[in-house]
Amino acid sequence: MAADTQPTLGNGKVCYVEIPALDIHRSATFYKEVFDWQIRTRGDGSVAFDDAAGGVSGTWVVGRKPMTEAGLLIYIMVDSVAVTTEAVVAGGGRIVQSIGGDAPEITARFTDPAGNVIGLYQQPPGEGSPDRKIVSTRVVNARRDVVWKAWTDPGHLARWWGPKGFTNMFQEFDPKPGGHWRYVMRGPDGREYKNHTVFLNLAKPERIVLEHISGPQFLVLVILDEQEDRTRITFRQTFRSAADCGQWKPICVPANEQNLDRLESELKKMS
Repeated sequence: MAADTQPTLGNGKVCYVEIPALDIHRSATFYKEVFDWQIRTRGDGSVAFDDAAGGVSGTWVVGRKPMTEAGLLIYIMVDSVAVTTEAVVAGGGRIVQSIGGDAPEITARFTDPAGNVIGLYQQPPGEGSPDRKIVSTRVVNARRDVVWKAWTDPGHLARWWGPKGFTNMFQEFDPKPGGHWRYVMRGPDGREYKNHTVFLNLAKPERIVLEHISGPQFLVLVILDEQEDRTRITFRQTFRSAADCGQWKPICVPANEQNLDRLESELKKMS
């Protein structure tokens, strides 16, 4: 923790965590690389940590049985559960509960190098400041079940996804919590754009939550509201920061409208 940063103190606050370890150096390296925890050496020579937000401190202890089952479970907040699970595996951890296990919450669980079970938590797409969001809406002349099929059937989705003039080549499409969607978009000029998206939650036929984890990174919330034989579509993008949103808004706003235009054309063919 920086010298000029002090955590909020008070009666009842969780203030210190001791994490069982088999190898303190290995555990410290894992948490620093995956979560950007600050590692320091105390006056007695022991290794301690401060979390990335500077609110909780702790240490690793040897000779204590790891928390190999989810009894008392600690959750670490992350910007992206999908991205973090990949970092966990790369750092020597193991995923023991994939995205979707606590749906609609965006969570996962992993074991660290010592075998401790730890949870990951990501804020839902409805939260966050308005200056990080781009919202598009459209009422289409199609039943909600048909619109759902257009969003989740790769044969239909590949024909309408993207701005005007773009085509798609799907390499992987697995519409379930934690499932991956990898594809290449080709623009009218022939330029190709690789994309990687992860499905976080699907509640048929009302709601789809996914995360675009290749740049730029953002969450997408799709809400389908039934209006007799019509469907109101809400398409909400939430970016990591207001700056990212401001950078991409001039591109995304017209592109999203073109995307919905193409969806309407596909729905007419499906009717």
